[in-house]
Amino acid sequence: MGVVSNLSPREHVEFVRERDLSWAPFDPLGTPSGRRVKYFTAGTENAAFSGLVRYPAGLEVPFGAHTRQVELYVLDGALVVGDTECGPNTYIFVPAGVGYGPVLAREETTILAHHEGSPDLVEPASDGEATIIDTDSWEWTWGAGAGLPKGLCHKTVRYDETTGERTFVLGVVPWWDSPLLEFHPCVEECYVIQGDMFMDNVGELGAMGPGDYFWRDPWVSHGPMRTKGGFVALLRHDRHHVNYFTDRTGTSPEENRGLVEAGHFDG
Repeated sequence: MGVVSNLSPREHVEFVRERDLSWAPFDPLGTPSGRRVKYFTAGTENAAFSGLVRYPAGLEVPFGAHTRQVELYVLDGALVVGDTECGPNTYIFVPAGVGYGPVLAREETTILAHHEGSPDLVEPASDGEATIIDTDSWEWTWGAGAGLPKGLCHKTVRYDETTGERTFVLGVVPWWDSPLLEFHPCVEECYVIQGDMFMDNVGELGAMGPGDYFWRDPWVSHGPMRTKGGFVALLRHDRHHVNYFTDRTGTSPEENRGLVEAGHFDG
């Protein structure tokens, strides 16, 4: 029996623009009112979601925990989590049941939030700690994605060797071009921070830009891909990532998986 990912299944979205979504109230149990949310995609089995959450200046969320793990990424503004200052490009990972906070917004602040279950606050049930990383202080590592053209770099902020779950900031140089279709045996989730990326499989939507998002199910063909001005995005995978490249167009996820299991890509 294979290892089960900790990431909750979501609705397939490819892709949505943040500017086309509306803000809604965001008032989980145990938290003060005043925050707002733009939902990118919702869980298909529980209250999980990925989206943007905006804090008004001065709002403080008390110390507490969640029943499922949470990943947060500060896009703008300034939060204080416990005693830690969290400016733009700060990544926060909170395991299930681990207490964190209080969370204070020093100014209006927008975060990218990935909740694997309900965002309601509960009493902590674990002695673990949250991980807080200022990604601006990390150096880029060149090379990301076996078989892809050169010109990719990354900052991997979370990797689970057992499940293969990975969260990373991806950087792509200007004028990068990947000419083949590809697919993966894992979910691929992406939020664009800056730059542009054009994908032929959704070419009618135009290039992805800042604030654009997708949740791509396993085995879905996508590409070719290219950028003019370069590209920076936050990506998540729910299990071990492998690139399979193909020149076959119009194949379904089931057909792609069947080709792999039949050994079409061996050797």
